[in-house]
Amino acid sequence: METPDDPKYPEIHSLVASFPILESLELHPHSKLKILPCYDTTVQSHEMGQVIMDAFERCAHLPGVIVREEKEVLGIISRQRFLSYMSQPYSLELYLQRPIRRLWEMLNASVLELPCEYGITQAVQEALSRPYESLYEPLAVRFSEQVLKVLDLHILLLAQSKLLIEITQLQAKTQAQLQQKNERLEATEVALKEANRELQKQATQDGLTEVSNRRQFDTTLKREWQRLRRSRQPLSLLICDVDEFKRYNDTYGHQAGDLCLWEVAQVINSVAKRPSDLVSRYGGEEFTLLLPDTPLNGAVEVATLIRQTLQVQNIPHQSSRVSSRVTLSIGISCLIPTGNVSPEVLVQQADLALYEAKNQGRDRAVISYK
Repeated sequence: METPDDPKYPEIHSLVASFPILESLELHPHSKLKILPCYDTTVQSHEMGQVIMDAFERCAHLPGVIVREEKEVLGIISRQRFLSYMSQPYSLELYLQRPIRRLWEMLNASVLELPCEYGITQAVQEALSRPYESLYEPLAVRFSEQVLKVLDLHILLLAQSKLLIEITQLQAKTQAQLQQKNERLEATEVALKEANRELQKQATQDGLTEVSNRRQFDTTLKREWQRLRRSRQPLSLLICDVDEFKRYNDTYGHQAGDLCLWEVAQVINSVAKRPSDLVSRYGGEEFTLLLPDTPLNGAVEVATLIRQTLQVQNIPHQSSRVSSRVTLSIGISCLIPTGNVSPEVLVQQADLALYEAKNQGRDRAVISYK
């Protein structure tokens, strides 16, 4: 997880930085329009149109001007509409030296007016719900009966983006604080946290190899043990260890080692055909294959097929003292579950058989007959 100070959205941070007053604002989910930088450049309707042109040239960020007739507010002429209209033939000659009233009558368009107590998030929703032709127009913000200011849509959207970033940062900080205070929460809160943590732990897949993880293996082993104890059917287990894996990592690097583990997992998974067969990463470079309703001879056939399939993959391992390619040592055990024996015995027997396979020189499968 990124820390709250990480610049997760550099483009937004850069844009916000171009408006220093916006960058310094402390925003929260209930922030109002009144805290945003608005413009109150006002022109009188009897003044010449050149006055508006001068205002836009003086202030590159000015989104629009307020047009008044004496004290009465007529509305807003936006930079976008003004410059667009002035670019038409003869418009400069026709309107810059004539009263703004004439220009206002030509450019008058519906303006979204919102009270200054309006929430920023609400205002964004209102602004983006306007018709397409008005979508990029500035907003009018009403501070009082006589005070109307202009808000640039881009500033509103940047404020909303900054607000979302700050909310994300606040959530990250809050989550860390809740974690630290977890032990001091009252009993019901502790129970809820424990339940959430338990749900997270129940993730069943190993992130690297995309097969089941150790937790899923343990859960499934116990469940199958109980089921097969009732039906008195065999349960077989293979524990597979990648030979000389440390040497592989030292030779090819950890990224290649991760890829090697993934390939080995996929080989084992390709041999496990039945829905009830479970391939798991047992730990490090060890994998297990749980085979319910499978006798010992069936488990041996599966182990042989795994080694043959891996041989076809022909993953190079030049530093191995066993072979020039990646190989597996496999321990095999098989039991018919009973009430007098725990499933851990099945694992112990397979583990001892794996130990024997390594002692015999690796790159082989050994059966536990205990």
